[in-house]
This record gives sequence, structure tokens and C-alpha cells, in this order.
Amino acid sequence: MKKIIYAFSVILLILGTSFILIFTIPPNNSMKTMIISSNDDLIELNLPGSGEIGDPYIIENTEFGLDDTNVQGYVSLLSISGTTKHIIIRDNSFIGGFIGIQIKSVNEGTIIINDNYFEYSQFCIEDFCITSYYAMKISLSSNVEIRDNMFKESNYIGYIYGVFFEESYNLIIEDNKISSFYGIYGIYSNNFLINRNTYYETVDNYFEYCSFFNITQNTHDYLFRFKVVNSYSVEIAENRIIGYNISFGFLIYDSSFVVVRENVFYKNIVGVRMSGSSDSIITKNIFNYGFSHAIELGYDTDDNLIFENHFFYNNIAANPPLQAYDSGNSNTWYDSDNLIGNYWSNLGSNSTYTIEGSAYSIDVYPETI
Repeated sequence: MKKIIYAFSVILLILGTSFILIFTIPPNNSMKTMIISSNDDLIELNLPGSGEIGDPYIIENTEFGLDDTNVQGYVSLLSISGTTKHIIIRDNSFIGGFIGIQIKSVNEGTIIINDNYFEYSQFCIEDFCITSYYAMKISLSSNVEIRDNMFKESNYIGYIYGVFFEESYNLIIEDNKISSFYGIYGIYSNNFLINRNTYYETVDNYFEYCSFFNITQNTHDYLFRFKVVNSYSVEIAENRIIGYNISFGFLIYDSSFVVVRENVFYKNIVGVRMSGSSDSIITKNIFNYGFSHAIELGYDTDDNLIFENHFFYNNIAANPPLQAYDSGNSNTWYDSDNLIGNYWSNLGSNSTYTIEGSAYSIDVYPETI
């Protein structure tokens, strides 16, 4: 088993970015686990605070982890369920465990998770091992705030799920630094915000059977794909998506009423790919140097509107190097009310721009860049 070396300061140089992230692991004498399943458990723990909205219980400066006395007794390092009291979880470290923090069936708006550090580990006693799977798991809860947490860079050996949530609503997941196979994974949830997170060494962000949520101002550096599936009323705005020509941007499948606006796509295989989706808008995005088409609309897409996007030198290896693809039905590549099309780097002297694909779509109001 690999040794885990603890230090008061951990400095991570995040590849592909221009900043150094400094995170301080809170000192503690021993690793521990904690299970809270009632208000009485909170009283017995003698935590700071009273659990009221203006004086929450505080769990802080604790190093959570497993040792040989509790490895078979705990699935979660910190588990909270069945409480009605307000709790702040901050400035802790979570090393290993099958689940770092598990929140289930708590009273609305009572949990805030801020400024914690998570590190993947495998812990074994003889033939019995626990491998980290979830850093955070949220179920049947609402109004949980998850901010400014750090997930240690893993070189693709790490958590399967960074933040996983199911059957929950009104979540705020903001300003986190996330490294895991699934950075954020949500299912059967609604009314949540994914904002200003940075993802590195992450394969997927995935949302299915979700509605009324926003994905805004995130930075995706080396993210392989971002999936929205069987969802509706989604806003995807002002994100920065760097693909290095080996990853996708947003894959939108079987969804409707999705707005994709003011994002920057740089060197993705495909910036936005839609299949089985309708009644959506793609506007004011910048697509730079994509390996293939900047936008691809499948045969089962319809009534989507694409206008006022900037297309810079995508799909240049093709002949001809058409930058967008459409094989759907009734998708429109311009704003017919305001006579605004899209901006194309290879428009030349043409008065229209041809969209590749069996739909034979045309941007009738193109502009050159």
C-alpha cells in the first residue's frame, strides 16, 4: 500500500493553467470518522455552535481517514443524515474512505461544505481493502452549498465521482477545484447551479434527468466531455473549454430548451454535439481551431436556432473545410427576425455559408471574420 505523506502545506502546480494552487491541510493528531444520524448525535459530539441558522454547528480542522481499528466499520468518513440542525463543514481533510462526505435526507438549507481537501486512497488490512469512490455524495437533500473545495490531482488514478448528487435540488456547487473520473455527476435533480469550478484530469461531467439548472463560468482544462442527457431548461453560459484536440465540449442528448451562449471553445474535437434534442439556442459562442466541426446537429434534432457565433478555422483538414454539420430537421442557422447569421473565418466572398450534412442548411446572413 502506498504511504500517504501529510504536510501542513500542499502545493499543486496544475498543468495547463497559469496559476499555482496552494492548499493548507489542517493539522490534527489522529485520523477519524464521524457518523451523525440524528440531532442527538450532534449534541453528543459537543461541537462548537448550537445548530441554529445564526449559530451553526461547526465541523472543522479535522483530518478524516481510516485506520486499522475502523476500516471495516465505516463506508463514509463523514456521514450526516436525518438532522434538522444547521452545520458547516470547513477546513478539514478527507483522505481515502469509500465516501469522503455523505449527506442524506437532511433538512432544507442546513449544510454548507466549504474549503475542504479530498485525496484518493486505497486502504487495506490484510485482504480487506476500501478504495475511494466518491469524494462527496448528496442524496435526497436540498439547498446544500459546496464551495471552494479541493480535490487532489490524481493522474487519472483517483475518485470515480468528485461530487455526486441524486434526487436533490437547489444545490450550489461553486469555485471548486475538481479532479476525478466524473467531476460532477447529477441525476434526477433540479434547480441547481454549477458555477466557476475548475476541472483538471476529469473525463466526464454528467447530468441526466435534470431540469432548470445552470452551468456557468467553469474552466474545463483537459476535460474529455461534458454531457447533458434527458434534461430540459438548461443554461450553459460563459464557460471556457480547452480540448487540446483530444476532447469534446458539450454533448447534449435527448434534451430540450437548452441555451448555449457566450462560451469559448478552443481545440475541441467537436465543440457542441446535439442528438435527439430540440427547441434549443446556440448563440454568441466562440469556436477556435477545432479538430472537426465546431457544431454537429444529428438527424434527430429539430427546431434549434444557431446564430451570432464566431467560427475560427475549425475542421481545416477537411475538403472543403466546412465548420458546422447539420443532418436534422428545421434547424435554423440565422436569426430571421434581425437578419443576423454567424461569423465565419472561411466565408471569403460568398454571400451565404453552406452547412455540411443531409439537412442542406445554409446561413443566409453570414459575416466574415
